[in-house]
Amino acid sequence: MLGRNFPTSLPTGRPGRVAALGVLSAILIAFAFGLVIPLVDTWNELNDEFEALKGRARGYERLIERRSAIAAQLATLKETSDERPDYLPVAEPAVVAAKAQADLSSFAESTGAIVRSTLTLPPVVADGFTAIGFQISVTGSMQSIRDFLYAVENGNPRFVVDRLVVGPSQQQDAAAGDVDMALDLHGYMPGEIEQ
Repeated sequence: MLGRNFPTSLPTGRPGRVAALGVLSAILIAFAFGLVIPLVDTWNELNDEFEALKGRARGYERLIERRSAIAAQLATLKETSDERPDYLPVAEPAVVAAKAQADLSSFAESTGAIVRSTLTLPPVVADGFTAIGFQISVTGSMQSIRDFLYAVENGNPRFVVDRLVVGPSQQQDAAAGDVDMALDLHGYMPGEIEQ
């Protein structure tokens, strides 16, 4: 029954060629849409990803080159800062503060001033340095206070005065004409060292 509805032989001649070309075209189109176009899309995606990774790798190489140059600059700065007497020695902030307090006491002793109190302030870290600060109260004659300030600002290590208040001495053991001086000061230590 099925044989009656369908032709038993394939067309020949021009209709046969057209039918064969149509079937072949359909197979080629199916092959192109089913396999070639997805492969081309995958290739393009992989190529784009490869180019992005290549660009990222170049960026990392530039960072690596820059890191070594910065490390060399930092090493040079450390060498030169170790030779400079203006800075506080590089160590734990508490150790540096104790040494700086001893230096301040020796400045006062050498000028004839008396250190009444010293308070160490919390370290401040910024721009590659750690600032160690103090609040200090000193009593002495105007000349000894002046000499003490000169020693503080020009000594080794060098301290920077942030605040200064001078007034008549309120100390009971002070001599006539003595003054009290309260000052805030700080010194710099190379490196950002947090406590």
